[in-house]
Amino acid sequence: MVAPTLTTSAGNTNFVEGDNTVSLRYVVDPGITIADADSTSFASATVSITSGYQSGVDSLVLNLDASMGNITRSWVASTGVMTLSSAGATATLEQWQAALRQIAFNNSSQTPTGGDRTIGFILNDGVNSSAVVSKTVNVSAVN
Repeated sequence: MVAPTLTTSAGNTNFVEGDNTVSLRYVVDPGITIADADSTSFASATVSITSGYQSGVDSLVLNLDASMGNITRSWVASTGVMTLSSAGATATLEQWQAALRQIAFNNSSQTPTGGDRTIGFILNDGVNSSAVVSKTVNVSAVN
């Protein structure tokens, strides 16, 4: 079997802290794409804040909907890792792509630590995992 491949869109994502209000979530990469020469469904994915992680205030968020099939998610705040899975590896390429394209970054602090956060994506087809691809989120504090 051939490992799946992920491709991120060009450029960085900018997160700007709300000015004395709750910050909006920013989608990390609405243009991420998936390819796999021999699989049309996938088993799992991990999305991690691999550098710059501010535990307790940074988070990754995914609101699941019908376009994502049977994909489920869990978030471990202590490590900055979101795990996605599909029971029986039945979620399709389109469903996985919909899920990965909706993952958002948030920082709940009124005074966030600015700088870059690197978000890493890995997809598994049930046998092989893709290489890690990354997207940078630039965090800017307002007040």
